[in-house]
Amino acid sequence: GKRMVRLLQFTTHELKTPIAGVRVLLQSLQLGSIPEEQRARLLAQGVLETERLAHLAETILAFQRATAKTRLKPVNAASEPLLRELMEQRRRTFGDDEVTLGALESAQVMVDRDAFRVVLENLLDNARKYGGGHVEMTAGTRDHHWQLEVKDRGEGFSPGEAERLFAPFERDDKSGVQTGSGLGLFISRQLLRAMGGDLSATSEGPGKGATFIVTLTV
Repeated sequence: GKRMVRLLQFTTHELKTPIAGVRVLLQSLQLGSIPEEQRARLLAQGVLETERLAHLAETILAFQRATAKTRLKPVNAASEPLLRELMEQRRRTFGDDEVTLGALESAQVMVDRDAFRVVLENLLDNARKYGGGHVEMTAGTRDHHWQLEVKDRGEGFSPGEAERLFAPFERDDKSGVQTGSGLGLFISRQLLRAMGGDLSATSEGPGKGATFIVTLTV
């Protein structure tokens, strides 16, 4: 009950700004008050805002799936092509992500494509806001699991704090690696566990960045 109330409060707050921006843009176009030379740029920004609204809506739906324990439908898929495809989709919407793709060993994994996309989006959003902007991704197979490491250059955290990052609504702004809602990492872990995988985090300490480790079953 309380968790859902806080989700609705957060949602209302997060939706207001982009909705207001798109409304003003459309009203201005309707009135003809935007100079022609500025229309293309402002329309592009409006499209970006609607994409972000769609992403927020998908994250909220993912939260509902995670908390309602709706069965996901993992299928066998090649991890590396799937990762690159989702990264390309991300690039078309958020072109300014700074992501370096290192060695990406591919494996046949059991994965729900939509759930994996939400996980990836949340981790990259986390890096964009709190992880220093730049991310390096590497992947490999060990102990019958495929592991994707998402390493940022942000604030990091002290030993023993990792599990706090995955508690819903338990934001700790001092850690520097929380998502804006305090939901993203919780959602991502729940979705991965529903697929037979997991999500964990490590850091060498404050100011030394963080590494989020996505695990899927091979």
